[in-house]
Amino acid sequence: MGLLGFGGCMMIAAWLLLWLHGHRASALVLLFGLLPDGLLFPARALFNRPRPDADLVNVIGGPQGAGYPSGHAFMLIFLYGFLLYLLARYGRSKRLLYTASALVALYVPFGGLWLVNHGRHWASDVFGGYMYGALCLLLWIVLHRLVTTWEQRHPNCISFAALQQFISRISRHRGL
Repeated sequence: MGLLGFGGCMMIAAWLLLWLHGHRASALVLLFGLLPDGLLFPARALFNRPRPDADLVNVIGGPQGAGYPSGHAFMLIFLYGFLLYLLARYGRSKRLLYTASALVALYVPFGGLWLVNHGRHWASDVFGGYMYGALCLLLWIVLHRLVTTWEQRHPNCISFAALQQFISRISRHRGL
């Protein structure tokens, strides 16, 4: 996921809002959402399936690298699904939740169709990205519930002071 793209900006804004409102465990789980995105690169290397070729379809913008599974389709499901989950959990406005849900419900299928229509991915690439995104979304919701439960039992564990204390302990232990 490009952090400078729309999804990346949404992730940064959500992380900042969660952190500033004291939902530090949620902010960390959101930040760790970069891990499954990074695992797409080894998965693509494993499958090594090329993207559509300009000889077969009209490719707008030109293909880049291997195509299965689609990282864009993955982020459509994973990032926006997790942001909706967090909005349902912490948001105060039902109207905002319903509006965001409707926008995501429209954007996800049209985003996938756009990827196929512009020749950036085969339909199976998009479907694979959707399936990987759904699996990661379910895992991240479970992880979020576990981490927030742990944070409730240890309320001061996730803070800059705790991080500094952890780093100083490691430094003293290693003699740095």
